[in-house]
Amino acid sequence: MVAQIAADACDLFSRIKDSARSRFYGLGAQTQKEEKKMKKRFGRLPKSERQKIESQYHRMKPEDFDRPMPHARHHSPGAIRLPPELIKTLKMVAEAEGEAEYQAMVRRWIEERLRQERPTAG
Repeated sequence: MVAQIAADACDLFSRIKDSARSRFYGLGAQTQKEEKKMKKRFGRLPKSERQKIESQYHRMKPEDFDRPMPHARHHSPGAIRLPPELIKTLKMVAEAEGEAEYQAMVRRWIEERLRQERPTAG
């Protein structure tokens, strides 16, 4: 079981350099669901296995990232702190709307509002 998880995690890390859709936080996952699944599996590995996989990742050459990086999505590390009650409500609304993650819903709301505000700002 551990060997299979380790092999899957190694495969995940090796896909980084091959996937044009790779994102820093996604580690080559094609969908958010796949990304979440792989993060859980990686987290279940023994510490020694995680360290081994991480060291393989860090030994990769910079040129291995040249092809996928121009296609990667750029994100700023900005964060908004929200009260726990508001997060709980947002999660319930996201679930009711069929969103996988409440953050995606909030991001969509912000983008929609910005599109509404742009004509009046200029």
